[in-house]
Amino acid sequence: MPADRQTIPQHAAVTKGVIAYEGFAKTSTFDTLYMDKKGPVAQGDGPKWVPGKNPDVSQFSVYGSGHVGIFGAIVEKTNIEGVLKLDVLATDFYRNKAYPTYLIYNPFAQSKTVAYKVKGIKKVDLYDAISQKVIVKNIAAKSNVSIAGNHSVLIVEVPAGSKLITTNKKLVANGIVIDYMKK
Repeated sequence: MPADRQTIPQHAAVTKGVIAYEGFAKTSTFDTLYMDKKGPVAQGDGPKWVPGKNPDVSQFSVYGSGHVGIFGAIVEKTNIEGVLKLDVLATDFYRNKAYPTYLIYNPFAQSKTVAYKVKGIKKVDLYDAISQKVIVKNIAAKSNVSIAGNHSVLIVEVPAGSKLITTNKKLVANGIVIDYMKK
């Protein structure tokens, strides 16, 4: 938000770029303060809780923006601007054993080739749970993965050479399910 649309841009440094204002309003919701600000206005209502007691910086809100840190565990850039690699297990706290699994969506109309970086140091095969096939075999560091325009891949990093067995519509590698909807 541009500084001229924030109520206290002079204090933004106290957040170290991590905590945002509580929210946005069409115009300032303070009775007399910040009325000169053109909307939308980034602000918080902390100073209104106990008038004259809560400091201006109470407009910044941990509860309104603290969850953004979760994205740091989920989102990773790729070599293609606008194509992100998402760790689908990062917030799955109650999952069974699983191999590293990532969703990559190509929002462009044309096919893109992503330089896919493997999480660990051991060789893996890349299984795409959407196409339901191994798309790259025996890689240790990185490999190119082609993604059709407006399509996704759901990559599971399976130890290289693992025997894949289908049981009750589940594809299993070394006793770990890698695809719950195997056809």
